[in-house]
Amino acid sequence: MLNPLPPQLYVDGSLVIDNWTSQRRGTAFFGCGSQEEKGVFPLKANKLHDIYVEFCNVRGPANGDESEDVMESNAGVRLGGAEVKDLDSMMVEAVELAKDADAVIAVVGLNADWETEGYDRTTLALPGRTDELVSKVAAVSRKMIVVTQSGSSITMPWVDSVPALVHTWYLGNSTGDAIADVLFGKHNPSGKLPLTFPKAEEDVPSYGHFHSENGKVRYAEDIFVGYKHYQHRKISPLFAFGHGLSYTKFTLTNLKLSTPLISDGEFSLTASLSVSNTGRLTGSEAVQLYIAFPTISRLTHPPLQLKAFAKVYDLEPGKDQHVELQLNKYAVSYWDDLPNAWTVEKGEYGVYVGTSSDDLPLQSSFTVKNGFEWRGI
Repeated sequence: MLNPLPPQLYVDGSLVIDNWTSQRRGTAFFGCGSQEEKGVFPLKANKLHDIYVEFCNVRGPANGDESEDVMESNAGVRLGGAEVKDLDSMMVEAVELAKDADAVIAVVGLNADWETEGYDRTTLALPGRTDELVSKVAAVSRKMIVVTQSGSSITMPWVDSVPALVHTWYLGNSTGDAIADVLFGKHNPSGKLPLTFPKAEEDVPSYGHFHSENGKVRYAEDIFVGYKHYQHRKISPLFAFGHGLSYTKFTLTNLKLSTPLISDGEFSLTASLSVSNTGRLTGSEAVQLYIAFPTISRLTHPPLQLKAFAKVYDLEPGKDQHVELQLNKYAVSYWDDLPNAWTVEKGEYGVYVGTSSDDLPLQSSFTVKNGFEWRGI
């Protein structure tokens, strides 16, 4: 039996938290830590209290797992404290404050406690009573901005009740300054989502087979990953792949395709169009081009695939900019195991251009008269 310094917390000599006698296995410190344990101690104003922590990097006994092992890595202890408050009372207080406020900026989301490398999230919902808080504040405030922070998709059951939403990901040391610049109009945002935000967890491609079974992970979504799944199943997402707004508006017109050039296993085609700033502010916009493979094909393909994109920067109101998107053989190829080669099939290919995967107003097509195969790079 090991006899380490146990992870215990003392306040003024009194044991407040005992995380050694029996631990609860948790996901902290990349699966090596225990679950968070809490204690309550009455503190007095204007009095210096003594905080004493005993800790050793030892995995303590747990119910059904009594082994005590010295951990070779991921040593660490987290300590925090806060005034004990009734959650229902805090909810009421937040709503009352919102009633009297000229505007409300609600910053919600995740942090390293909820998502990091080394383990998967168990839900797309925001933690605790966050959704309830946003919904109740939105019900009493007509001028509410919700700022969400996360590194991946989250569900937002209240999204139709709030007039403004800004998703900020994780911005680092200048988080506050960057958010303020956007909210107060100093910077016109132009970011685009690199993934899809679903309305519900049941909508995601891998729903129903998240975990490994018998040491295997079943990728049942096959080729229909990400936005391809939502288009294939005709599921409307909360926010589509490529979505992103700004404080101005853009219009895309005059889509033109060059004649495809095919020679010696190579393919090239140029798509050109005009981007117009039809709003009142200078802004930037990303143009996205998706390809639809021939409907008559040997194999199954996603309905649309992103093959090219370009960004127009700082376009002034009333101005137009010419944009060209170059397509090569990768834009019309797929891997075929039967000939063990990249394959370009003959047929008609659809071209869809817009500002997100669900906003593609420009459409055209081109024809590959003779297909071909190629290997290598």
